[in-house]
Amino acid sequence: LQVADDNLVWYFNQHHLITDAWSVSIIFDRMSALYARAAGAGDVSVDCLPRFEDHVRNFQESEDTPRYAKARSYWHQKLVTPPEPSTFYRRPPVNHGGRTDRVPMGFGAKRTAQIRALANDKRFRAFTLDLALFRVLATILFGYLYRVSGNDRLAIGVPSHGRRSAKSRSTAGLFIEIYPLVVDVAPDDTLASLYQRVATAMQELLVNAEPGVSTFENGRMFDVVLNYITASFGEFNGMPVTSEWVHPNHGDRNHLMRLQVHDFDKAGELELYADLNVDAFVGNEKQRAVEHFLLLADALMDDPDKPIGDIPLLVGDSHRWLI
Repeated sequence: LQVADDNLVWYFNQHHLITDAWSVSIIFDRMSALYARAAGAGDVSVDCLPRFEDHVRNFQESEDTPRYAKARSYWHQKLVTPPEPSTFYRRPPVNHGGRTDRVPMGFGAKRTAQIRALANDKRFRAFTLDLALFRVLATILFGYLYRVSGNDRLAIGVPSHGRRSAKSRSTAGLFIEIYPLVVDVAPDDTLASLYQRVATAMQELLVNAEPGVSTFENGRMFDVVLNYITASFGEFNGMPVTSEWVHPNHGDRNHLMRLQVHDFDKAGELELYADLNVDAFVGNEKQRAVEHFLLLADALMDDPDKPIGDIPLLVGDSHRWLI
């Protein structure tokens, strides 16, 4: 799109049905390489991307394997005792819509440094830093849901990128699937103790997250999603890039809360946003949810051995919310 004599915009629109964040990153890097070649930046080699058709063929072949059958059985068993629906500061209406507001969490550089230090602690370390960070954030989210709902058996939706090979990690297309992460919370749980239960449940999820095995029924076991995105964009042909995720103010009507976490521009600071269903969070309840989550996060990161139930969520003039 030519918006001025010396200003052109590349506009590329895809439906989420055929793409995910990782795929957008692949296409971004591809366009950067093509742009460099078109701009005469020397002999720039641009190899053909793997075909999504090959992924589909491999998936169809895997459906008949014992590993796939075992994963299907695992998720079928999860449906036997589904958790209760989430309640926040009121019971959401039965026929709520899908309109959402995106609320910045204001996680900031200080909290990012603190959670990174926690993720590198020997008690919370994982195979990768991203996995450890995800586990800590999931533990905090479970703690928040436990405190505001009172439910002790909880589930959150966890996206799996579904790219298990080097070839699939270079393939543009939709691979992502969302699975329920189910955890029981005890009254005397701390961040440290609950983290271990989250880590075990997450390991089971990863083992059984076979591409294509998710079902509609499993997708209705949760109404809260933690979307930890590892895709990033970096520079475009050597030029600095600033990324902005434009929220459309709508989402899956069955998701009352989506916690979005990313660092698209590799700035070293985690950005957290809460996509909150406007029928489930009314008035100042959206800001209250952010404040309560951050209060809990700060307390648990300051003292991972502090019982989650002992952390006060009503501070300052918050008591005015009580009627």
